Amino acid sequence: MGTTRERAQAADSRRPAALSLIGLAQLMVVLNATVVTIALPSLQGDLESSDGDRQCTVTAYPLA
Repeated sequence: MGTTRERAQAADSRRPAALSLIGLAQLMVVLNATVVTIALPSLQGDLESSDGDRQCTVTAYPLA
């Protein structure tokens, strides 16, 4: 068991890695949403879906 200072230093040394991981995860979410947004007009035409169905896709995709 280390002292409180040693544990705090260990936690501080992991913060950049944690921040990088969170940033990368957020980037992936934004990229996925962008891909869906760009593909929606083509999907709507191929599936012959309505504007309401397209809005449902936009809303539901981030939840999945």
